[in-house]
Amino acid sequence: MDWYYEASKFLHIAFAIGWLGGGLALVMLGGKASQTKDGEEFVRVIRDMLYLAERLFIPAALLALVFGVLAAWLAGFYWQAWIVIGLIGFAVTFTLGIAVMKPSGENLVAQADKEGASADVLRQCARILRIARFDYVMLFTVAFNMVFKPDWADWALIAGMAAVVAAGAIVFLAMPGERRAATA
Repeated sequence: MDWYYEASKFLHIAFAIGWLGGGLALVMLGGKASQTKDGEEFVRVIRDMLYLAERLFIPAALLALVFGVLAAWLAGFYWQAWIVIGLIGFAVTFTLGIAVMKPSGENLVAQADKEGASADVLRQCARILRIARFDYVMLFTVAFNMVFKPDWADWALIAGMAAVVAAGAIVFLAMPGERRAATA
């Protein structure tokens, strides 16, 4: 057993668990808050997301990446399909978090500080929750990818993962809740 590889793999998985588990809990709390009449609770969940972004999500994501790349390098995996797909998935979710969710959440909190849980603030909370739900479709697809480790010849499995991500984008990003409710 290569101790360096096993330690790197363990740390990769441990940080990925922190990233996935913490975020999933917040997505679930956001879903709960969106169903209540208490708009302030919904805003609190977004505040908690921002608090945890800098203290848990960003560091855990970066450390999961570092130890995952190190484990792949130590094992000689390099450009295998599941490694490339995992890196692409990481890039999408990390960019979505840093470039979209974090600044949107900061703007929302600033607006909520001025006007409370107004209708516009709650619409923005719902938008951030939809983005977070899509992000978790991506993250769990990456986790699925890491477990099943498709090869470049496993086109059906890769196409299936792409279909799941596309469906998540349609459900959570292309059809905001207001339009979905109108068409139901």
